[in-house]
Amino acid sequence: MALVHSPRGGCLSGIPHPTNQGGAIDDLARPGENLTLAQRANGSRSTASFWLSAASGYRPARLAPAQQMQQRIPRHIVQVGSTFEWASRGRYSAYMAGWWTRNPDYAYAFFNDSHARHYVTRRASENESSAYLSLKHGAQRADLFRMIWIKYEGGVYADLDSSCIRPLSSVIEPHYSAYVGPSWSFEFLAYEPGHPIIVAGLNRQVANVLRQVALLNQPAQDRTGLCRGAHSCVVSQTGPSAYWAGVWEATHRLGCTNQRQLFTAGQCSSSVSDPMRRVHVCRRTTYIGSGMLGKIMTCNVSRHNDCRNGGIQGLRCGSSRSNSPHYTRIGVDAERFFATAPLLR
Repeated sequence: MALVHSPRGGCLSGIPHPTNQGGAIDDLARPGENLTLAQRANGSRSTASFWLSAASGYRPARLAPAQQMQQRIPRHIVQVGSTFEWASRGRYSAYMAGWWTRNPDYAYAFFNDSHARHYVTRRASENESSAYLSLKHGAQRADLFRMIWIKYEGGVYADLDSSCIRPLSSVIEPHYSAYVGPSWSFEFLAYEPGHPIIVAGLNRQVANVLRQVALLNQPAQDRTGLCRGAHSCVVSQTGPSAYWAGVWEATHRLGCTNQRQLFTAGQCSSSVSDPMRRVHVCRRTTYIGSGMLGKIMTCNVSRHNDCRNGGIQGLRCGSSRSNSPHYTRIGVDAERFFATAPLLR
């Protein structure tokens, strides 16, 4: 469903548009105090619901919790971008609207750069915060934010260029600890809080970033291992490669039987970890187009409309000789991607 704004900012389709609020986030307390603030406002609100309602774009679930069966994966959807106004009025608007219109039983929240940074610095660990504040570009921060959010709050994360194909309630069962496709896509995540895979993947991301920062602080002759280029500095350090490394670490530490980095249905059925046994890996991911360059769907519930995916009319990447069309104007040096002092704004 396309997102159509009325002159007053509402949605003409009759589906309430997320409120563009944000509250006095600068006055929010540290993690231990956030719950107190939330409880004072509403005794039943969790830390997650407090942060969701403080996001720059927020739409509460249309069904009360009492009307829903409890499930391990919390019923909220988060997205992140520079600003809600920019995202909701551009080419992402229809994709975004699809998530809340097809999932009225889920709360929806959009975190802009400012609110995402405030969440991380007040909720995450010291190392996680340090790594996040060392990242210079939105795509890197989105990589880390999704993992930090899912680690602490759980729920569903979707990239802005991912569209919702069918309701989440039609595929996510109450006992699932995670819902993933066989390709283990990074643009769509659905996990319970504290899942071993997310914890391991986030640990890998944080270690990668802090190592790059440490190398940048060394003399030029001592910088062996410093990344170079978008693939090396983004995809490998904070992106899918780090996430998949977390899958490998968690599965082999917790007794799964996969011999490859990723696992398929049934390969964690004998794990010593209950969350690992309850990961649901769907058996079907549909590719439309030219092989892996087609419109990628995760379990036929989420489609990634990336400019690099073939067969999607109107989506073109900028031409460049660099190794990633998303970073055509950034350059290849690690200094372009990582800061040696915290970026507080």
